Formats: sequence, structure tokens, C-alpha cells
Amino acid sequence: TQNQSNMGTLQVSGQNILSVTGSPATATLNENVRVSVNASKGVSATTVISGTSHYDRINITADYLTLIDNNNFSILTPSVDVTAIITNSGANGLDTGSVSASNWYYYWIISNGTTTAGLWSLSNSNPTMPSGYTFKKFIGAVYNQSSGGSGNAHLCEVHQRGGWIYTYYGSGTGVAVGRIYGPHSLVGNTQHTVNPTTFIPPNVDYYQFRFQGDEANSYSVNIHFNSGVFTRQSGTAGGLGIGNQQLYIYTDQNGSTQTGGNIILPMITPQTFFANPIYTVGTVNLYHVGYQYLGIV
Repeated sequence: TQNQSNMGTLQVSGQNILSVTGSPATATLNENVRVSVNASKGVSATTVISGTSHYDRINITADYLTLIDNNNFSILTPSVDVTAIITNSGANGLDTGSVSASNWYYYWIISNGTTTAGLWSLSNSNPTMPSGYTFKKFIGAVYNQSSGGSGNAHLCEVHQRGGWIYTYYGSGTGVAVGRIYGPHSLVGNTQHTVNPTTFIPPNVDYYQFRFQGDEANSYSVNIHFNSGVFTRQSGTAGGLGIGNQQLYIYTDQNGSTQTGGNIILPMITPQTFFANPIYTVGTVNLYHVGYQYLGIV
């Protein structure tokens, strides 16, 4: 049913599915109505544009995205292709203030209902929206390094596919190979905290890193990585931990027993995970790979 004042309802089999109010008309789904929504498809983002890596901008594309405002109204935005420059202000720039080094910056897609743009922000939950823009969707995060670039802009190189974001830290950080943890050794039967805050965003869902380790004159390398407290049964026995993953090799005793592999852990505690060697590992190196946000495809 509908009247001349743009007010009415849509009924299916006697059930009110949605209500229409206002001018221009706004359609509101009623409670307990089942709907199927694909929030996004084909999301990609990169700081490498036309073959050139940039320290100050990111290009975001998607087949389509669903953007939501503070009243939980949404719009479907097709064929997204925007470039946001962090040293600019407002739409396709930084939401407020000026760029500061050694900070995580978050990139969003925003819309005023007609125009789609990108937006940089220090906020991962509530960016300052440009005038007229009310719809937004969070896309990802990248670390702005401590030196290099104009106007304090020295973003890590970004390659994003869906919710997975892979970043490269250039020589300006002093960690060109992306090593996040490199103690000379890890004592066995002991929990070691790893907290690489410049590599793991505070709000990320999963983190992936690469392990390399060796122990001289040993039969094995046996190490657990986990997201929460690790509890051993007794002595050097294997234990239980939240999100526990294990790398293990057992060989004949030799001059250097080595193992390695990639680990993906849920980030239960922001920017933190734990290493638990069953036996002492003489040389340990952990290297950054990437991180994942759920709900972005």
C-alpha cells in the first residue's frame, strides 16, 4: 500500500516487509524479516599505482560495497575505484588534523549517497566524516613509518585482497626484511611474549608470520605459538593454548637441527601472541607476513 505523501508498506502473504517514509523516500525493513545481504565483493587495495609504489596514497577498488550510516541505513555502491591521498584533507584525504609519523592509519570508503570517496583516519571505528558524507565502510589499516616521505607520509607498501593485507616495510624503518622478533635464543619450557606493535594493527582479527629456528647438536626443534595462556601438563610435555599451533621436527642428532613455517593466529589480545618452546631453541627469527580482517571479501 502507498499514499501520495511517500508513505506506505510492502506486504507479502499478509506480512509487512518494509515501510516507506519521507521525501526522498526511505525504505525500512521491519524486524524479523529475513534478508540476504552480500556486504562486499572483489575488494582490493594497494599503494602501488600504475607500477609506482607511493608513500602517501592508496587505491581501493571493489565490484561493490555496502556502506552503512549511523542509523544503520545502507546503500549498495557498485564499481568502486578511488584513490585517497593521506596528505590531503577531507574526502579522498585525511579526515582531520595533519599526518603524524609512527602511527596506524585506517582507510575507509565513504559516500554522500551520490559520490563515493576514500578516507584516511586515525580512528578504526568512528572517523570524522566530511560534510554531507554519512555512509561508510572500513576497509583496512597500514602503518605510517617514522621517517621519509613528504609531510610525514611514509606508508608501508600495501597489497590487499579481500580481508588479507600484506605489507612491506622499506629500509626507512631499519627492518627491511620484516623481522618482528629475533632473540638470540628462546629458553625451553617458558612462555615468551611477542608484541610487535608496528606490524600488527590493534583491531585486526588474524595475524600471519613466518618462523625460522635452529638448535645446535640437537635431535629436535619443538615450538608452540598461541594467542592466549599456554598450560603445560608437566615438565616439557606439550600443552594447551588458545589458538595453539605447533612446529616440530625430530631427527638424528646433528650439528644444526632446523625447522620453519608460517603460522596464522587469532588476535585474542591486541597486537600480542606467545611463543612456547618445549626445549631451548638456539636461534629464533620471526618475520612479518600479513594480517586479516573478517567481513571484507
